[in-house]
Amino acid sequence: MQTNAMDATVRQRAVIAAFHCAVHCIAAYLNRYGRSSSSHEERKALVRRNGLLAVPKPVWDAYAYLDRSGYLARYAFEQFDEREVRADILGRALPAIAAFVKLDA
Repeated sequence: MQTNAMDATVRQRAVIAAFHCAVHCIAAYLNRYGRSSSSHEERKALVRRNGLLAVPKPVWDAYAYLDRSGYLARYAFEQFDEREVRADILGRALPAIAAFVKLDA
């Protein structure tokens, strides 16, 4: 993003990378409690608000946003504007998850 934020493909890849970072953050969180997941759906079920290892609502909302955005970028070839990627995805959602699991984004 720092070198070519005007390129739509670069922005798409940044969104996908942010989601994968979030996945690994949540995997680390689950690992602390002796749990793991083998799929995105299983991981979401473990941390959903009513689950045993529920995360706070703002963290769940950030994860759900990155999950959806990552899906749209990867499979629907959704275009994201620079502001959304920088402010919402990299500036808000991913840092919320990283802070929750006590990692630096």
